[in-house]
Amino acid sequence: AAALDHFDRALTLLGGSRGRWVSAARAMVASSRTMLLWELGERDRAEATMAELAATPPGAWYELRRRAVRLLRAYRLDDDRDLPDDDTLIDWAKGLLRRNHPFPDMALLAWVFERRGDADMVALLLGELAQRLPVPYERLVLMYPSLDPWLGPRLADLPAEPEL
Repeated sequence: AAALDHFDRALTLLGGSRGRWVSAARAMVASSRTMLLWELGERDRAEATMAELAATPPGAWYELRRRAVRLLRAYRLDDDRDLPDDDTLIDWAKGLLRRNHPFPDMALLAWVFERRGDADMVALLLGELAQRLPVPYERLVLMYPSLDPWLGPRLADLPAEPEL
């Protein structure tokens, strides 16, 4: 609840301010707030904020934020039908593979591919994710505890990295 209050206050402070950085800050706060609502299981409130996100400016960074929210929404609803076709999701995966810190997006995308029966994509994405976690998984998953029942066992089952 405290985090939501902080997000609401930030959005109020940004209010009618203008400028490129203000737009970016507003989009970051709005998408983070929406993801928190989904993570908290506040479905109605989260759905109500989806239109805000659709109205964020065009551009690659904004699109990454919108995709992250769409992936978390699908995961929390246990329904991937509103997500794009596999070819589009493969393009999303290629984009994530170019990023240094792709959590939670890469995990959520692996979940979608598992639902759709693509074990090769799941293995690729989880293998890459395991190598790119910026902090230990146990700390990182505190931000997205709903992912742990699905992601934790899969990461634990990955083969150990060979020692060089």
